[in-house]
Amino acid sequence: IVKVGSYPSIADLDRGRLFSECNIPKSRIPKELAAAIGLKAHGVYIGAYAYLRRVFETLIEDARKKAEQAGILAENFQAMHVKEKIKALADYLPEYMVENRNAYGILSKGIHELSEEDCKAGYDILYNLIVMILEDQEERRKKELRKKDISNAINTLNGKFSD
Repeated sequence: IVKVGSYPSIADLDRGRLFSECNIPKSRIPKELAAAIGLKAHGVYIGAYAYLRRVFETLIEDARKKAEQAGILAENFQAMHVKEKIKALADYLPEYMVENRNAYGILSKGIHELSEEDCKAGYDILYNLIVMILEDQEERRKKELRKKDISNAINTLNGKFSD
């Protein structure tokens, strides 16, 4: 028995949940996550791994740009392995991504060496890791906004109550 024609599809439900829970940055991340979700829904797990890996790479590249703007990028950054890059960019990446930097190697292995069945077995774990990373990033963004708002409010109070 095969179920045909479900609406909304599992992929639509996954996309909706993800995009409503995470304020995903305006970059290629939403399209790549949507592609990973769609490929998973069609049983193409190796392809889904490729898109999950691209999300990882995009997050690293965004952090690299921030570090470069701050002027703290190591001279040999481009020559580093991805794990080393993640470690070097720890202040600019979500903590959960830094803690689980080995996931990139798993995603790469999935693309180059693992079977479709192996990728299927690990997909949900890696997808949930990326969702956690994006949630962590969103929490960090919200915290920075709250800090800024509170600092502005303190400065306003200080001006109002100072002699």
